[in-house]
Amino acid sequence: MTVELPFAQASGLKVTAWKAVDGELHVRVPSFSDEYSIICRCGRHHWMVRTVLQEGRAILAVRCHSCGSTLDFPLEGFSFRPP
Repeated sequence: MTVELPFAQASGLKVTAWKAVDGELHVRVPSFSDEYSIICRCGRHHWMVRTVLQEGRAILAVRCHSCGSTLDFPLEGFSFRPP
């Protein structure tokens, strides 16, 4: 089941998996079986998504395609080691 999650409540979530479904960002968080669709402050569901390395941790960085609001989610279970 997919649950809509407002922008303000999404801040600080750790993400274990993510995917794009019909243009919406769906994320999974630890200890919950539901997928969450993040809703921006502007009411849209469309996000530009990238994964980045920040201080040895993987981060899912998202930006609203409409208004430009941003969120960063730590990707739990993913790590990078320097070469």
